[in-house]
Amino acid sequence: MPKDVVTLLAQFDADEQLDIVQRQHRDRGIGRELAPLSNKPSEQIRAWLTQVASSHVNRSGQQAQNASRVISIFSILFGLLVGWGTALAVFYYDGSRPVNVINVLAVFVFLQALLLVGFIIACLPRSAMKVIPGLATLQDTLQVLNPGKLVNFFGRYLPQNKRHALRQLISDSSTRQRTFATLTKWMILRWSQYFTLAFNVSAVLSALYLVVFSDLAFGWSTTLKTDSGSFHGLTQLLTTPWQIWLADAAPSLELVDSTRYYRLDEGLLPNTQTDSDPALLGQWWPFLLMCMLVYGLVPRVVTTMYTSWRIKSATNRVLASLPGSVDLLERLNSPDVETAATEPETGSRSKTENIDTQTLVEIRGRDCVVVDWTSATQHRLSARQVSELCGVNVLTEFSGGGKNTLADDQKVIEQIHKLNKNSPVIIFVKAWEPPMLELVDFISDLQNVDTPQKCIVIPVAFDDANQIAAPTKAHLESWHQALYVLTDRRVSVHSLHKPNE
Repeated sequence: MPKDVVTLLAQFDADEQLDIVQRQHRDRGIGRELAPLSNKPSEQIRAWLTQVASSHVNRSGQQAQNASRVISIFSILFGLLVGWGTALAVFYYDGSRPVNVINVLAVFVFLQALLLVGFIIACLPRSAMKVIPGLATLQDTLQVLNPGKLVNFFGRYLPQNKRHALRQLISDSSTRQRTFATLTKWMILRWSQYFTLAFNVSAVLSALYLVVFSDLAFGWSTTLKTDSGSFHGLTQLLTTPWQIWLADAAPSLELVDSTRYYRLDEGLLPNTQTDSDPALLGQWWPFLLMCMLVYGLVPRVVTTMYTSWRIKSATNRVLASLPGSVDLLERLNSPDVETAATEPETGSRSKTENIDTQTLVEIRGRDCVVVDWTSATQHRLSARQVSELCGVNVLTEFSGGGKNTLADDQKVIEQIHKLNKNSPVIIFVKAWEPPMLELVDFISDLQNVDTPQKCIVIPVAFDDANQIAAPTKAHLESWHQALYVLTDRRVSVHSLHKPNE
């Protein structure tokens, strides 16, 4: 799926060589064929790519896909190797003492459960980070320890073209657009699940191999004050998923009691009871194998399928949310009309100009929060000038975007939410810069509360004397299109000065 993103980026670069009129005619003609997909933007973009992408453009996407497959293979092979070695170590038996059941449970049940909890924490969205203090730090730590991060190591050995294609999607999320960061996160998590899935498959196969081709003896021992009844209760709890339909894989109290061994006792095997039945020492394997399957392998099958689904969802979002995609969808789904009139029709407006272009009258005189996005007004407009231009009272000012990290922007959102949630938010942006998805995601997170809070985006421009000037019509159109994807009536674009018609 990420192959489509790289292919689309390459196609947008190729389209820069075409005149806008040529693109309009080409895409509107294709749009008529793809009209049934107008309500499915990601599918429509993929269908469009199929028709327009050249072999050179497709090669870029194929290189990214090949690089991703190589990383996946490395993850699987590494997981198989580690899983096989771990099982051989845990089930090691040389005849001097039995395989300790507690060691097997510790590695293939309790450690697996701990890693699964870590995976769940890594999957949590940003909005969950502010619910539990310290959770964001824990998530960052888990992402550093994620086996999927080995992609940076394996990537060094890829051919240069594949390495470059992969880096278009995989990089430090603090320097990438939020939507790309989300896709990157799920790709790394999927590679980690490939590793853990292969680990568990290999461990189960290794355990089966040892059970079939060697004569293992099992027992249990711990320095803790644990009696046979307590340990039997633990095993009964672990067998809950299968004890009704697979009774042979549920250890009995007799088995638990007879296979406990102590360091200083002598018996059938060193440290086991003298009256133990030798057959009992091998009866633990069905229980242990089921534990490895139910608590190790099956959850990883589920998590691997889940990460694959999330990658598909994130890819669809990237495809439909790129600034170039917004323009493309507009061309595909708008009428292809030409006019021979000598004067432009003043009544004609693009549908994106019909988005709520509210004036500032509704919020005049109210306390407002101001966000200076990417230093759009820094050292140019004071709080007093903003108040005079917008007719509002500036409650407080924040900086966002630009050199701010995602964590910094999240803190700004949290601080705004702590203020009066009915206070409108005015976001100043540079009219001449293309809208970026960081801002779209910032507004989306900001508005993700059940309040009537309004958010007004004001693209600003300045003349040579650093005086505020009218943004061009093209700039305003670009901002309307960028925010059109939010479909939130609380969000609007406003110009302090009308553009020259």
